[in-house]
Parts: sequence; structure tokens; C-alpha cells
Amino acid sequence: SIIAFVYPTFFSRCPFREQAIFFEFSHYGNESLKPRRGEGNCTGDFSSSSGPEQIAQYYQKQLRENGWSITQDKSSIRDGTPIVDFIDQSYILAERNGFSYSIQAYKSPNDPTWVSIKIKK
Repeated sequence: SIIAFVYPTFFSRCPFREQAIFFEFSHYGNESLKPRRGEGNCTGDFSSSSGPEQIAQYYQKQLRENGWSITQDKSSIRDGTPIVDFIDQSYILAERNGFSYSIQAYKSPNDPTWVSIKIKK
């Protein structure tokens, strides 16, 4: 039998190859991505009760296991990442075959961690 997967409609502005990259592995906590409103690119967001560093560690592992090369890793504020109104933030950039995959996770006081993922050719 053949199993077909239908991508969420918010990816309709996102080229097919970029769409497929979003679904190579599960997102942290099996979260579903929500569209970044007003942007015509391949960006999805979700929030989590986990901290940015823990989320970054998950994506580092998943990206490496799926053949991505991490080219920028600011997975904790202790590495000199600037902070503006955030307690904690992380940023990971990976590249593979001309595509980039970026994850930004940031947490403000008394709020959940906000995670943004962007795929680009």
C-alpha cells in the first residue's frame, strides 16, 4: 500500500523541496509548526516549556543524524550570544546541499520558550 502525506497548507508558499525538509524528523516534543504570519518564506514556529539550550541540543542531534553540517552554534547565552529582553536564547544554523536550516529558541521571563525554524535555498 502507498501512504501519502499531505503537508499543512501554510507550506503552500514554500517550494516542495523546502517543505519536505520540515518533515525529515519530528520537531522537539512532537510539536506542530505554526506559520509565521505575513512571511512568504518557509518559516514555522512553536512554543515549549523546555529551555532554549535543551531544544538546541535536540536539533543539533537530529540535524547531524540527517546529514546536515552545523555551521553556526550559539546554543547558550554563555557563549557570548547577545541578550535583549531574554533570559536565554539559542541559535543553530546548518547547511546541506545548498539549503540552510536555522533554529532560534528564546525565552523571556515567565514565558514559554518560543522556537522559530526557517528553511532556505
